Amino acid sequence: MNNKAINRLIEPKQKGKTKFIFFSCKGGVGKSTMSCATAVCLARNGYKTLIVTTDPAPNLLDIFGQHIGHKISAINNIEYLFAIEINSILHLQDILSTARHRVCNRIN
Repeated sequence: MNNKAINRLIEPKQKGKTKFIFFSCKGGVGKSTMSCATAVCLARNGYKTLIVTTDPAPNLLDIFGQHIGHKISAINNIEYLFAIEINSILHLQDILSTARHRVCNRIN
């Protein structure tokens, strides 16, 4: 596959249009490396890019050298690149807490 064919796969057809690219497979095959490399490439080509990981043991800190966390963070020194590490346990706790408050408010 040549560079033009690869670009057609990963780049949105038009600027301003959202395209989703998913990397999934068994552990240890390079998903994080390839997804981060793709995200950097897109951002450097002017596409506003968000990399999302739901990995219970995220390694974006190791790759980008900065804390990412549970909120969208701009990646240092790479314009247009953002990342978030979604922690499913924290997310579930937030949902349960919100639901608990709503129920208590209705009861009171």
